[in-house]
Amino acid sequence: MLSRFAGPDGDAVHLEERCHLGHTWLRTSPLEVAQPITLDGRIWVTAYVRLDGREEVIADLRACRRDISNGASDAEVVLHAYAVWEQQCLDHLEGDFAFALWDGPRRQLFCARDQLGVTPLHYAPITDGLLVASSTDALMLHPAVSDELNETSLADFLIAGRYRDFGATAFEGVRRLPPAHALAWCDGKMRLWQYWQLPRWERLLRLPQPQDYTERFGELLDRAVAERITTDRLTVQLSGGMDSTSVAASARAALKDRGVPNQALRAVTAVLGGSSGDREGDFAALVAEALDITVDWVDGSEMRANDPRSTPALVTPEPTPYRRTGFEYETARRPANHAPVALTGIAGDALLWFHPWYWGEWLAHGQIVRVAQAHRDNVRLFGTRLHPHLKSLPQYLWSRHVGARQPLPAWLDPDFAARTHARQRRPALTLKAVHQDVRSLAGDSLWSTLFTRGDPSFTRLPIQFRHPFVDLRLLRFITSLPPEPWLINKRILRDTTADRLPTAIRRRPKTPLASAPMPGQSAANTEQLSSFVMEAPGLDRFVNKACLVEILRDNGAPTAQRRNREPELPLGLAEWLVHWSRPRPHHYNDAEHRPRQV
Repeated sequence: MLSRFAGPDGDAVHLEERCHLGHTWLRTSPLEVAQPITLDGRIWVTAYVRLDGREEVIADLRACRRDISNGASDAEVVLHAYAVWEQQCLDHLEGDFAFALWDGPRRQLFCARDQLGVTPLHYAPITDGLLVASSTDALMLHPAVSDELNETSLADFLIAGRYRDFGATAFEGVRRLPPAHALAWCDGKMRLWQYWQLPRWERLLRLPQPQDYTERFGELLDRAVAERITTDRLTVQLSGGMDSTSVAASARAALKDRGVPNQALRAVTAVLGGSSGDREGDFAALVAEALDITVDWVDGSEMRANDPRSTPALVTPEPTPYRRTGFEYETARRPANHAPVALTGIAGDALLWFHPWYWGEWLAHGQIVRVAQAHRDNVRLFGTRLHPHLKSLPQYLWSRHVGARQPLPAWLDPDFAARTHARQRRPALTLKAVHQDVRSLAGDSLWSTLFTRGDPSFTRLPIQFRHPFVDLRLLRFITSLPPEPWLINKRILRDTTADRLPTAIRRRPKTPLASAPMPGQSAANTEQLSSFVMEAPGLDRFVNKACLVEILRDNGAPTAQRRNREPELPLGLAEWLVHWSRPRPHHYNDAEHRPRQV
């Protein structure tokens, strides 16, 4: 399921008349076996899969008289589940997964992706079949796959930094399987369907005491972290905020319970240094000392500006915002030096946020009893009143009104904007994340985009980034909580970690992470980027190059007020187009290498 650069631990293929399966292997668990695999020679699978609650799934399979051992790999569990429940096996699987399963007797290819889109899966219909792979660039190697760029997708990228369509890619001929979707292909016919939806209303949880809520949440978080630790070495991406520090504390506890030495856990922390005012490093150091974790510091102030023409390591299968330095790449590469698995605090904000006038939405949908119960429980547990957050509502509505009137970027080509209806594709401005709540994890393409960009098929690094806050058990629990007081300033998380994290961390107010430093402000680098923009092949199809160069030079001028922030999105597209226009040989360029056949 991975390309060789991200799967260095082996590869194999299974060949039949109507189906070919291949797999390159990144070993992230001692239970894993080489793939593709089969149980009976009739049904085969290639998969990246890490299951949540695998013990429960195995117990359910045994209840159906299925002979399966506790030591079965997660991919083998998927095979057993399909053998028992067929396509309804997806009702029993949770976690991070994407798989392609060939059912020989039915002559059917069955593919699926996890509910929240942590693991990517792409497909390309061709005249005589269907191609499936983890990455777009693997599919683009096939001569039957069109390399025509998808203008609508690229318009979304240039305006919002991601595709609005969950299934879109940068190419007309390749689609991404959306989260919580399955695909079946049989005798030239393809069927695509959604197998899971986030319930709109969970029944509100009613527990006797406040500590009962924090204990339940702590148990779920600890389990989510522990089930993602499948190697004897582990890295945590550590900032100074509540999310990643809570994951680090839980990981330390899980490894201690397993008797794993302290040296097995390391942290990677990105700091900006210089005069940035960034204090993440100070808070991260405080947590690392309390948890006895060695930290690998990535100092952004020491990073040189990129020359996009000579940084092939930063090239990705699809466009990303321009990285001024190797800062972001280095924070992903460093963990890979220590372990094939890294934990993050990504999506903690979305999980533990709430719509500040949620009560209005509840009333609008007839949830009067739900509002009354939330109010009653708040008074019962804490003796406080429900806070309506009315002050923020006018500000939010005004921001949407102003956002709707914002002009398109000056550097966007007018003809391209007209062809793609770019004005209608522009997202409305909102105040920080006040419009979001836990539902955004399933309903906003931002999250599956971020997960995909951290996958080894995208980073080209042999490491799996895992996100404990992206767990359906946690999601169900949070949607069953009365939002006040538990989700105000992440109270549920701060109370849960009272005996694990320093007080300074738990009492720290929420602050945005600083962005990468900008060495690109030098005159030399401004001219470098300007010449690069003018050379980028095909960029003028999407961007007014002269206008973009003018903005770059204006940004590089030593003035107190720059007219525009550095345009990361068109520069990211330009960088990608330069590398995409070059010949695309097979990775590793090893003519003698052949995967073994199983």
